[in-house]
Amino acid sequence: MIGRLRICIFAHSWISDWNHGNAHFLRGLAYELDRLGHDVRCYEEVDSWSMTNLLEEGIDRATEAFRNFRKAFPTLDVRFYRNDASLLPFLEEQLREADVALKTKLGFRALFHDTHHRAYTNPKEILRMPLARFDGVLAFGEAIRRIYADGFGVQRVWTFHEAADTAHFRPLPREEDTDVIWVGNWGDEERTRELEEFLITPARQLRNRKIAVHGVRYPREAQERLTDSGIEFRGCMCRAGFTPTVCQACLRYVFSRRWHVAFHWCAPLGLTQKVNSARAKTTSVFPMDALWRLKSGICWPTRLPGSK
Repeated sequence: MIGRLRICIFAHSWISDWNHGNAHFLRGLAYELDRLGHDVRCYEEVDSWSMTNLLEEGIDRATEAFRNFRKAFPTLDVRFYRNDASLLPFLEEQLREADVALKTKLGFRALFHDTHHRAYTNPKEILRMPLARFDGVLAFGEAIRRIYADGFGVQRVWTFHEAADTAHFRPLPREEDTDVIWVGNWGDEERTRELEEFLITPARQLRNRKIAVHGVRYPREAQERLTDSGIEFRGCMCRAGFTPTVCQACLRYVFSRRWHVAFHWCAPLGLTQKVNSARAKTTSVFPMDALWRLKSGICWPTRLPGSK
């Protein structure tokens, strides 16, 4: 396997990143492999959960997301499959000459790429998969790698950290028109307390500042709390538009979910992913354990630009 490889990567979705935080990393990975001269094919299931929810945002927003994706990644070869009787013939045709495939094994080297904390929070779901049939596992952090090796008995497992796609997430010159921007989903109550303490409550004390939130899965009561605090809820934002948007803000927030802190990867990923894609005069990036230790308000600069 020296020289040019044919690599097939199966992911939840490539085109939609609606509540699909791994999309930007996977796109960047495929982009760099293609740039290095490898033959990369990207596969996603028709009517994936992320794609379905993106379409429910409305035809205009979905069309914009599709257009932005293709503009940012014009060379990505994205192919679709259906999980029905046509799947096996499709795989046999598509993967016949592949050197590496993620997720599915049909007589060649196959790697299982785990980008989630489910191996710890819901191991039964992972153990339902035929892990022994894969040639190895790529785990998104060292703690997850140890679970696969020591807990699941996987002999070949490597730590494969996510990182920033610096070809697409980088500083851009933009005129600042927003004081504070938070980009992220409401989540499954994994950071509700932190959002309340470090975003919503301080916003109530800064009524003269323009503060905005982008994200999905915000229930009505959460949106009402934002509005009552003077925060503008702007809804879904595709990651292709992330960098231009955040570069219009003076201050960007990064909050990690609690499980991410437990696996000790939130700080380096947050720093790489967010700082590289921001042009902030003041950017505050803290792992959650630091947030818990320090006093409320540490994420706020002593003086916001324009204040006295």
